[in-house]
Amino acid sequence: MELFKKSWKIGHFKGVEIHLHISMLLIVPFIFYLFRPENQLDWLLDLILMTGLLACVLSHEIGHAVAAQFFGIAVNKIVLWPLGGITHMSRVPQKPIHKLVIGAAGPFISIILALIWGTLWWSSRFSLFSLGSSLDYFWANLIYRTLLSLAILNGVLVIFNLLPIYPLDGGGMFNALMEMVFGKSMANTISVVVGIPFLFGLIVLGVFTHDFILLIFCVMLALGIGTLNPQTSRWINLGINYVFKRTGYHHLNEDYEEAIRGHTKELEKNHKDISHLLGRAIAYLNVTEKDLALKDIEAVLKLDPNHLIALEMRGEMHSLIKEYDSALAYFVRAKSIKPEWPIPYFDCGSMYLEQKQFESALSELNRAIELHSQHPIFFLVRSIVHYSLQDLDSAHRDQAEAIRLSPRLALAMSDLNLSIYDGYLDWAKNYYGWVLEKYPKQWLAYQGRADAYAVNSRPDSAIVDYDHALGLAPQEVTLYLRRGLAYQKMGYAQQASDDFRKVLAITHKTHLRTRAEKLLAETTLTI
Repeated sequence: MELFKKSWKIGHFKGVEIHLHISMLLIVPFIFYLFRPENQLDWLLDLILMTGLLACVLSHEIGHAVAAQFFGIAVNKIVLWPLGGITHMSRVPQKPIHKLVIGAAGPFISIILALIWGTLWWSSRFSLFSLGSSLDYFWANLIYRTLLSLAILNGVLVIFNLLPIYPLDGGGMFNALMEMVFGKSMANTISVVVGIPFLFGLIVLGVFTHDFILLIFCVMLALGIGTLNPQTSRWINLGINYVFKRTGYHHLNEDYEEAIRGHTKELEKNHKDISHLLGRAIAYLNVTEKDLALKDIEAVLKLDPNHLIALEMRGEMHSLIKEYDSALAYFVRAKSIKPEWPIPYFDCGSMYLEQKQFESALSELNRAIELHSQHPIFFLVRSIVHYSLQDLDSAHRDQAEAIRLSPRLALAMSDLNLSIYDGYLDWAKNYYGWVLEKYPKQWLAYQGRADAYAVNSRPDSAIVDYDHALGLAPQEVTLYLRRGLAYQKMGYAQQASDDFRKVLAITHKTHLRTRAEKLLAETTLTI
């Protein structure tokens, strides 16, 4: 998989590196297979068109880059590949007008180029083939066909990119316009509703024309449009990972024991595969096997001492056991390698929050959100800081944004993130009370508040909220498991055993069953 991340730097423009993706090696044989040149003129024309297409796509992407730089957004690089180009910006534009202008800049450049090439073609129609022309027919025909083809290529780029399918330019511009009128949440919903029929039309076209390149591109567009809706994104990712990357499917499905088996099987073939070492480490952390996770992280760092994700995870491991100085050293190192990556800033902010250094935490979290404003946990943790600084309005704004991005991720924590509640029970009571006033049947809010009570040694109050949550979501496995733990802390062995048995009855996930069986065995001994 690392091979497909490879690209070659071929130049730069206004401080932006221009890269050619390794997959461009396939474009030459594909173009010649597609057009099947039969003579010298055809061969030469195809070569010119390939070069011209790259130049047109590059010009299009430079339009985006220049517009982004105008609004103060750094552009790291432009990557050209067979399906177009990608402009890597350091952060997502925050204002819809900025998104609109940046999105429109690429098609604008393509329109200008189409007009220029079209005008040159029109004006040369007679001069190239006139009796007084000094060019022979071969060269005149080559120039004529080149000018026409470049005009058509840029026109096609404009039409295709202006389709209202996110994340194409047209989809991005439409989303920005809708955000100006209806707000971000409604804009995303409208963009999905409008974009899917157009995407379906492209899929039908690809099937009928046997255009496999277009079909591959449609898969990528489906992933892009899915980012506007967390539930849609989850189902798309599940489907794609099930077909192409089964370990990823198990991670998304939170079946971590199966993920561990899959990663281990791949590592038996190649014990130096960094992606599977890190994947297994993440799975180990989710089943609370921290020592095994640390072993895999250390193995990655031996293979690549500057691997960003491994450095960050090593720092997080130090932070989990309160070794803050060691954790900070890893986070700072990650920042120095990739200053525009938001995760180390978030981890620093979370670490400062644990130490009650609220101003430092706020500074780091502000930077993380500036770099990536689509992750609910960033806003949620910052809301704790605002609450601790007695800025309730800002705290509620962040909470509302977190819920807008993803109610599930904003309201209920995974086992790994439960420590967020430690020492911040008042914040949790305020937050979930505020949510339940608006949405009294939101079971995730009851679960979140119950988890906060449990983490802060209030199992009696936790049980009350777990009961409310189970009344609304009686098949939710996590609720039985965590209520059983609360009963266990209260010394109610029979009730705890009943909950652990319920877990075994309704889930097939190995790690949950293993944990429930272990807890049931421990509890049975006390009955």
